[in-house]
Amino acid sequence: MKNIITSAIIAFGFFAHTVSAADNPSFRVSDSDSSKGTLSMRVLDLEGDTSVENVNIEFDFRNSTFRVLDNRPANAPSSAEPEKVNTTGDLSVELQRCVNTNRVVTCHLIITNTEFDDEVNFCADSGNSFCGPNSRSTATDNFGNLYTASKVSIAAETSPARISAFFLPVDTPTEATIEFKNVSSQATSFSSVQLMFGKYTAAERLIDPIPLNFNNITFQ
Repeated sequence: MKNIITSAIIAFGFFAHTVSAADNPSFRVSDSDSSKGTLSMRVLDLEGDTSVENVNIEFDFRNSTFRVLDNRPANAPSSAEPEKVNTTGDLSVELQRCVNTNRVVTCHLIITNTEFDDEVNFCADSGNSFCGPNSRSTATDNFGNLYTASKVSIAAETSPARISAFFLPVDTPTEATIEFKNVSSQATSFSSVQLMFGKYTAAERLIDPIPLNFNNITFQ
């Protein structure tokens, strides 16, 4: 790893004379070619007050070469602004932030019934019930890894499977969370998140599925 980090410093020589990784870098060997690997760093501090984030460098050990896959200046605006509020029917959900703690990512939400008092279901991994035929909330990270939610909460109620028939008074913003475990140590964001909610229809108490999608959520 020392040689790899040294190579990374050389790779960023065009940015500045002195560089250092602000956190622990990670290295992954390519699944398709063991002679290649990718070094990833969340933040790389450069000489002076400059830093870059989401740094990925691919090394080709067979040919003793490397190439910078991607990076961007820290605090630079993302090319695609994240969707923060999604509304379907009378249910509005705001995704405030996603926090990564030891590879467990918790996304913090505000959910609101906008038209009338009603009950709502919120599913982590509930098989084929409570939130429609597909009752699993999922997320995909910026490396393409797919995760199924491991826990959901609304107010003080928490469950590893689902919360059902939670009463939400109209126009009352309520805190909720959703958790994803064992997220890749290389991941720095979710490229997409699908939250699965459900409501009972007035007729025959059937489930009306409510999938809500969010994109480009950077971890805090």
